[in-house]
Amino acid sequence: MTDIVKFNVRGHEVQFLCKSRKTRNGFAHDAEMLLGGEWMTDYTCHYYNRTWECWRYQSVCFGCVRRAIWFREQWLKEKYKGLNGLSRISGDKHKAALKEMAENDNRLKLFNAILKELDERRF
Repeated sequence: MTDIVKFNVRGHEVQFLCKSRKTRNGFAHDAEMLLGGEWMTDYTCHYYNRTWECWRYQSVCFGCVRRAIWFREQWLKEKYKGLNGLSRISGDKHKAALKEMAENDNRLKLFNAILKELDERRF
């Protein structure tokens, strides 16, 4: 059975499709993150006994968003390198420009808003 964690952030529908399964040494939680019906990423946590989460599937939902943030940051880094003809980011000027690019990225702002919503609510 799939449990769904669903809410809206900044006009976007966010869904986490969550499942629990038995493993050889305990159990696992799996989650897939959908944003506006579009698949973003997935995440799995393995447990040996009970979890210490505030709500069921908390760790995998946070893991999905953190993974999405990491992928977006890597994408922005590659985009910046391509636009500037760089093979790597070095020097304070490029690091500052990349940081500014990330701070102004709407997708990263949305992912951070999703993290905040997950942190503030109990599902």
